Amino acid sequence: MMKLYHGSDMAVMMPDLSRCRQRHDFGKAFYLTKSFQQAFKWAKHRARLNQHSALPIVSCFEVDLSLFNDLKVKRFASPSPNWLEYVINNRNSCFETSNYDLVIGPMIDGRYSWEILRSYQKNQLSFDEAVQALRVNCFSDQRAFKSNLALKTLKFSSIRGEF
Repeated sequence: MMKLYHGSDMAVMMPDLSRCRQRHDFGKAFYLTKSFQQAFKWAKHRARLNQHSALPIVSCFEVDLSLFNDLKVKRFASPSPNWLEYVINNRNSCFETSNYDLVIGPMIDGRYSWEILRSYQKNQLSFDEAVQALRVNCFSDQRAFKSNLALKTLKFSSIRGEF
């Protein structure tokens, strides 16, 4: 079993893909990470955006990795041109760009990422320059659960936050 964390401004016990947004790094999905600290950072960001007295909340899940055998999984072990193109395609599209159940890979620091990705697309930055500017965090991961089949591998365990 592996512990995974989801940061938000609300508790999420039963993920629902219809409530997930498009145009994220790996497309429309329910995003989790192995890092509690990263999930809490996401939660604080969501709480700041939704200024209606929202508090940062981390929903904790357990997953049986053996259940991944039935899933179509895309793994990006490290930043690569293919990974960056996949991120760009997902961020630019309002439509699903793949048929994976689960996508796992490095995270981008979102602060200036849209401008950097546009510069990379226009060949104003090399791949190495773009990755450095994006401050890709290879030590933290993001896991995009993109299908109901993938969501069935998750078991809610607890909620942590600033209450």
